[in-house]
Amino acid sequence: MNKTLNDKKIGKVLIVDDCAQMRQAIRSTVEDLAEDFVEADGGAAAVRAYLQHKPDWVTLDLAMRPVDGLSALWEIKSRDPQARVLVLTSHDTNAFRQAATLAGASDYILKDDLEKIREVIVPASATPASCSPRAAEPSPAGRPDTSLSL
Repeated sequence: MNKTLNDKKIGKVLIVDDCAQMRQAIRSTVEDLAEDFVEADGGAAAVRAYLQHKPDWVTLDLAMRPVDGLSALWEIKSRDPQARVLVLTSHDTNAFRQAATLAGASDYILKDDLEKIREVIVPASATPASCSPRAAEPSPAGRPDTSLSL
């Protein structure tokens, strides 16, 4: 039996949030889309988990302490510019959206609409990097101030 593109699964998803219940809700939302999950409860743990597991996708909260999600995003993208990181947050402001975009986020989704994750996270073979809208964007020359109040 031939598998269609829709039958393919993502290899691994790293779910980063400081709330265990939110990590579980995210996992429940996408568990049929991925083969494996790794979880981290903060920014520093996210960077370590990313480097160790090299996931296909990362869902990343912004408001975490002591290392926030924007700092973790910058660090992950500096080590792997091809990393696909979906910011998943409660902060619906242009300043946060712009900061996440500048840091290299693949997308920005609010936590009150978890089902949208399913529209963004797709198997690597489903969206070739050369077809991605982000593939044509230059990476930021410098790291802007990400010290937004969370």
